[in-house]
Amino acid sequence: MNIIFTVFLWSMIMIPAISVSQDKTKKKKEESFMDKVQKVIEIRRSFDLLSETTKPALLSFKKNEGEKAVFTTDFAVAYRGFRYAGWGISPSVQFDYSSSIYDQLERLTGRVNTYYEFYKYSGGSGRVEPGISYSKGFYSKIDEQEAELFFIPRFPKLFIPVMNISDIKFKYDGKDNRWIFGLNPSAGITYLRMTGGSRNINDNNTFGTVAASITARRYYLMIEVYGRYESEFPSDRLSRYKYESTLSFYFDERERSSINARFEQEEKEKRRKRKITIGFGIKL
Repeated sequence: MNIIFTVFLWSMIMIPAISVSQDKTKKKKEESFMDKVQKVIEIRRSFDLLSETTKPALLSFKKNEGEKAVFTTDFAVAYRGFRYAGWGISPSVQFDYSSSIYDQLERLTGRVNTYYEFYKYSGGSGRVEPGISYSKGFYSKIDEQEAELFFIPRFPKLFIPVMNISDIKFKYDGKDNRWIFGLNPSAGITYLRMTGGSRNINDNNTFGTVAASITARRYYLMIEVYGRYESEFPSDRLSRYKYESTLSFYFDERERSSINARFEQEEKEKRRKRKITIGFGIKL
């Protein structure tokens, strides 16, 4: 795990440096090396759905007097080569790490997300996103197998557009210096199997899930509020929720490097957890 963390740390430093260097040395219309990489490789924060608001992968460092330094990483690397207008497949690898003694985490996740747009007309569209994943917790010793099916609507012409606005690119020429807003909802079913751990658990649960994010953007600034609620289906015996707010400020027009502040709270198995993270981010 230390090797993965070191590689990610160097990528956080080198990718923005390469990007800025190439932007300065090449003409505006000329495609740079990083532009070519971005067509096939995506780097972002860990995700469940491809349609989620794209947030930068995060590296955070915190050091209090008399305490050990705390490192936090939260990133995903996905392959774009099989994504098309109406359907697509996207494999990814995600890594979540925290050295905090209160919230120690070392988790590696392999995911395959697919999507299919099953209706489209002048006012909007809708698609389904099936996905499967396998996560291994190196600290908790818990393995998780997950399968999900979600519906995601899109109505970009509404007063508050129902769509993912994180991929909208500004021209940065002063003419499009305006606020843009978007509501990005989803609903579906999630099957989760958990095994291992100190109690040698072997749980199988199916959850009905609803989630939504509200995002506002203006040039280098992006603000997102996200919520996700899950209730066991069909007995409603278990429920869990998560909500968070993220503030990102990008340093470059390509939106590859940023500073981020995030507040999140979640409740699982009647245990509530809150966390505030401030750190450096990258996105491709």
